[in-house]
Amino acid sequence: MKKIFTLICFAIAANAFAQIPNASFENWGSRSAESLDKWLLQGNTAKSSSPHGGSFALRLMDESAAAFYIDAYVGRPDTLSIWAKGYNEAGDSASIFIALQRLGNVFGFASLNIVLSDSNNYTEFRMPITYFFPLVKSDTITIGFQTSQGNGADTAFATIDDVRLTKAGATEGTLQNSGLETWNTNNIPTLSNWITSNDIATLFGVQSIMASQSSDAKSGNSAILLENKYIGAFQSVFPGAAISIDLARIDDALSNPDLPSFPVSERWQYLHGYFKYIPVGADTANLRILMFKSGVQIGEGKWMTSATNTAYKMFSIYIGYTTADIPDSANINISAGSEDGDPQAGTKMLLDSLSFGYALSINTFDLGTVNIYPNPAKEQASLEFNMQSAAKATIVLTDIAGNQVSSTNIALGTGYNRMDLTTESLAAGMYLVRINAGDQSLVKKLIVE
Repeated sequence: MKKIFTLICFAIAANAFAQIPNASFENWGSRSAESLDKWLLQGNTAKSSSPHGGSFALRLMDESAAAFYIDAYVGRPDTLSIWAKGYNEAGDSASIFIALQRLGNVFGFASLNIVLSDSNNYTEFRMPITYFFPLVKSDTITIGFQTSQGNGADTAFATIDDVRLTKAGATEGTLQNSGLETWNTNNIPTLSNWITSNDIATLFGVQSIMASQSSDAKSGNSAILLENKYIGAFQSVFPGAAISIDLARIDDALSNPDLPSFPVSERWQYLHGYFKYIPVGADTANLRILMFKSGVQIGEGKWMTSATNTAYKMFSIYIGYTTADIPDSANINISAGSEDGDPQAGTKMLLDSLSFGYALSINTFDLGTVNIYPNPAKEQASLEFNMQSAAKATIVLTDIAGNQVSSTNIALGTGYNRMDLTTESLAAGMYLVRINAGDQSLVKKLIVE
């Protein structure tokens, strides 16, 4: 087994941990949420006890509310009918549509704008469906209902019930939960000071837990477990994710997740943390840190991994700055799934103990030892490597403000290696030498006189 060389470079400032809200994912809560089986809900919606038939209906309570049914469906109906009541302002209308697909192609469609003027009594609305090809039966169906077309309307609401597909007056195909009777109630985990995939999915009436509290912690009592899950209502995989924005600002975060979200008061150079990762296929975890000054982004760091790690491992993200300013706020964005829009269901990531630092504090560099001499240096400094195995490395020299001075690729052989750094043209001061080799990273301090 390889011997682990522990290299201690810098101490993390004592308040680095405290500046990130809920950095060790210890503070959790929960909230009860209700969802309509097979339906994707948007905006302000609720279960209604004023049905057309059965026991329940769906209440869409404002002009932004909408409901969508997306599921497998085999059939070729000629009519969609839906019962509705509610209210639209003059010049405004609610809308209904249906799209039938075969192998991903729409071949049947209908839409209808309706004006709701009676909030007490249901009216049946019927839509004949137009087909673009003969004989073909669908394999997927989408039905949508929206309370308002916009048009500057401030008030619109509706209650809908008993969605039915017919052909020559008889029921055609199987439409799951068409009577809007099946509702699910779940306790959804919430993470203090963070918005997670759970919160975003809940906005659409989907009660799937993709972020949860885990007792498998690096330190303290808990960590965050992120898991990618397939959501039938979206017909896609939803990544387990978390953003360091308070839940009260979820509407702002939906339109722009890269918002300043918590205060900082120092020009941190690294974001550290510990993770476990069990990807499915070629999935890739992503973590990004943004730094801001007066609302303008001035710094950024990114980290990705696709390697399986079943034991906690440290990561360190270098934060590069575009100005010399000291940031006043930051944002952390974490995802267990690929950024390319193709996350894989079943991928899991555990994350714990986030902290800021000026350089790597304690890091395992299991390829070998590194030494810099002379240090302080005047005209030249040498890097000595004593490697247990061969590796390709990148040596990056930056000033203390994070500006890159040089970057050199080097092939390190087993045993002793040496690399010289010319320092005679550098201004006096402190520099950081960052050594990246595979998924290993190390920073050493270099003083130039």
